Amino acid sequence: MIADIGLFFVFILVALKSDRYWPMWAAGFQLLAIVTHTAEILDSTVGAWAYITAGVIWTYLGAAALAVGVCGCIWRRMTANRNRMSSDFADPDA
Repeated sequence: MIADIGLFFVFILVALKSDRYWPMWAAGFQLLAIVTHTAEILDSTVGAWAYITAGVIWTYLGAAALAVGVCGCIWRRMTANRNRMSSDFADPDA
């Protein structure tokens, strides 16, 4: 749970500094993981299967948010390079 709280604060810092949406989604899924831990601690009737399943779901969704962010960054970089290269070879007389 301590690692999840630490990662949550990292995502919050990234979300506050970023103009993208994926850090907010990642922070939200991390918060849900913390809530799942807290629910299991506070209520002993939470079944192991439900606890583990929720943890896996929040982990996969957080990883998906990171993947969207990384792929978006790569896509923007490739598009910027492509536009820069095409403008470098443009006809100056046109």
